[in-house]
Amino acid sequence: MNMYKTLFFITILVLGLAGCSTTLNLHSDKVQTRSSISVLSPVGIYPERPSFTSILIKSIDDVSVGEFTREITLDPGVHTIKYQASKNGRVCNEGSVGLAYCFEQAVGEMDILLEAGHTYVPNVIFTQKSADVFLVDKGINFPQRCLPRNMEIAGKKNPNKCEMTSKKD
Repeated sequence: MNMYKTLFFITILVLGLAGCSTTLNLHSDKVQTRSSISVLSPVGIYPERPSFTSILIKSIDDVSVGEFTREITLDPGVHTIKYQASKNGRVCNEGSVGLAYCFEQAVGEMDILLEAGHTYVPNVIFTQKSADVFLVDKGINFPQRCLPRNMEIAGKKNPNKCEMTSKKD
């Protein structure tokens, strides 16, 4: 019986790690070339801000974005994203089950225009009355290892401080 438990655990571990490296491919090219598609990070993380701000792309063109998606590849053009932006995370309840973490949040939907060969990272600026959501165009040949989720998985404390020393990522 222990052998089956061990095998089950290893299977779950492998599937979990495989999920951490997923790319959501929503482009029409059979052969993926970075110069003909657009790349969108599903997350923007900004720990250097006093209110620790983050934004998650929840869906694009009505396709759900998985929790462990590292990047989304798309055809250039106009797409519709649904997002969830958060700031000021704090412990708001300690119960018998554990800690509950609360955020100030904004959810919304917007159309975005993506160019071929470019990489984009979502960003949000919270004001007193709203959350201004926009994409930061990282340009052509942006190192994919510098995408926020890749930096997070690599254990970098601030995913916005990536050394862009190589153009072959």
